[in-house]
Amino acid sequence: MKHKLNFIDLELARIKENNLHRKLQYGKAHGAHIIIKGKKLINLSSNDYLGIPITKIQTNQLQSSSRLVSGNDESYKKLESMLAKHKSQQNSLIYPTGYMANLGSISAIASKGDLILSDELNHASIIESCKLSGAKISIYKHNDMDDLENKIKKQAKNKFVITEGVFSMDGDVSSLKEITEISQKSNAITIVDDAHGDFVIGKEGKGTPEYFKQRSRIIWRVCCIAK
Repeated sequence: MKHKLNFIDLELARIKENNLHRKLQYGKAHGAHIIIKGKKLINLSSNDYLGIPITKIQTNQLQSSSRLVSGNDESYKKLESMLAKHKSQQNSLIYPTGYMANLGSISAIASKGDLILSDELNHASIIESCKLSGAKISIYKHNDMDDLENKIKKQAKNKFVITEGVFSMDGDVSSLKEITEISQKSNAITIVDDAHGDFVIGKEGKGTPEYFKQRSRIIWRVCCIAK
């Protein structure tokens, strides 16, 4: 049986081969300048097109652009490291909102030829991200493991099972132990949107996977933190 993440390694290799691989560069925007690797440079990459000073706004990060251009403040790295440690994961990536996290992450790994199995009561952001991916979508009845087990038998390049940890509308909890067991049998990747379970349930607030003792089986999680 092939490793369920092999397709990601292959896609990354293709991107690198075509010189399309990009890495985040950390810096600190400060007025018209930006400091990168200890060097103070003129910042021509920010979105402060009119050069309007914002000294009245109490913030350490001034107007800048996307993280891939010049807006990747070093504070993001610290927060992502803390969140990865909190979730006992290798890495984490911050998005502005939970909605954008689902849209960006799910559509990035699932594509045409794949199969996504999504709980019928999943959040709208999950529904939209599944549509954006181009993958075939199969909706299984809410927390119905017989329905999931039946629909996951369909042939596909890669398979993903997506569920919320604690469902946002009704507040009930997913059958995560059974879901991961079914996913394991079909070599599928389980994705958990734990926006309402993280910092709430589980040992040390580590969320639904920790609560059900399924942390090692969950490779991909989407969580939400409020300021």
